[in-house]
Amino acid sequence: MAKQRKIVRNADNEHAMPLGDEKGVVGYVDEVNGNGAEEIAGFAPTRHELLLLAKHWYGVQLDNDWFFFVYQSTGSSQMRRSCFAGNRIHRIADVLGDDDVNQVIADVNAEFSKQVDPEEWNIFWHGDDAQRDAIAEKNNQEVVEFFAEIQKAEQKINRTLGHGTEAAINMLTFLHHYRHGRSISSVLGDPIDPTATATDKQLAEQLLQILRSIES
Repeated sequence: MAKQRKIVRNADNEHAMPLGDEKGVVGYVDEVNGNGAEEIAGFAPTRHELLLLAKHWYGVQLDNDWFFFVYQSTGSSQMRRSCFAGNRIHRIADVLGDDDVNQVIADVNAEFSKQVDPEEWNIFWHGDDAQRDAIAEKNNQEVVEFFAEIQKAEQKINRTLGHGTEAAINMLTFLHHYRHGRSISSVLGDPIDPTATATDKQLAEQLLQILRSIES
């Protein structure tokens, strides 16, 4: 039986709670303000585990920041995850000290930078507003162009995946996020991330096959 969904408050999600009433809720994120956000009394994490948590939450924050950078767009769930992530990271730094957490952040940045365009990475950290606007305009134009291609290839997508165009567009959006906001055309030759879940690998491979067939 599925566990009943509930809203949970904890030490770090005061400003990341969902909005709404019995008619509907916006911004429910399981690991931030739902069942997954429940604090477990009686279990004390080790230093090693706290550093892993800092690594995880900084990765979440960086991924969301990068998505906003390349598209200048975000959503209620992303905003709540970033807010919660920042609070967790700061609390871990208060306990362990800034040096250890800053090293984790540096390691995550170094690994992430290998997956994105070096020029865009430099603009992400040091660019001015005009440069940032240019990056977002370029990436959003690519999205528009590829969505147009998907619409032209609707019948082919239906035969391949058994879904309509709307579902295909949703999956393309997933692929963009899955590749940290890189343009679709730049990932057609990439292998699937070996750390991805089996479901994500299968979906990404299906999408890449379709995109390759459209490109050819």
